[in-house]
Amino acid sequence: MEDAIYVLKSGGRDIKGYALAAAAILLTIIIVVDGGVTDLPTGAGFIAACGVGAWVFFLSPKVIADAHGITSIGPFRTTVTPWAEVEDVFIRWGMKIERVDGTVIEVPAFPTTGSITRMRYEGDDIDDFASGTHAYSTTSRKAAAFLQDRALHAEQHSAGRPASAQAHSRWHADKIAAWALALAALAANIYWLSTR
Repeated sequence: MEDAIYVLKSGGRDIKGYALAAAAILLTIIIVVDGGVTDLPTGAGFIAACGVGAWVFFLSPKVIADAHGITSIGPFRTTVTPWAEVEDVFIRWGMKIERVDGTVIEVPAFPTTGSITRMRYEGDDIDDFASGTHAYSTTSRKAAAFLQDRALHAEQHSAGRPASAQAHSRWHADKIAAWALALAALAANIYWLSTR
């Protein structure tokens, strides 16, 4: 397997994430222009929820494919599946990775086809490189086809060799804490505005 690293993201999710982040910035500008910096607490919860939500749910999810396997980075959890454990990569209400033991892993970076795809978002074609890091904003179908091809390629080149790593997952305490704080700020903001 080559030493190339492929970072795959959903173009539709990126567009939605940037739109939500822009909404947070726009809300901040409107509050500051209308009432000054002292009025920022009136919208702090909404701004935090938009900004953190954009990061956690739309901009940070991605798939990394390298010589070792597939790393799926989701909003709150990262799952690593070595190539030796990849049975299939397919699209069915979003991208999924089926492991040889029958476990099916959902890939949050490429959810079900949405409105961006229906607007004919084509995404980048994924080229094959021998080395280096390559980032792509693409569609679920193109990413799944690429990953399936990589899995077949890895299988052909690793026959008879032991797996280099075990499948595992870990939680993102930073994203969980940030989202919990943003929700708490939003709830406090709504309560404060309702009692004014």
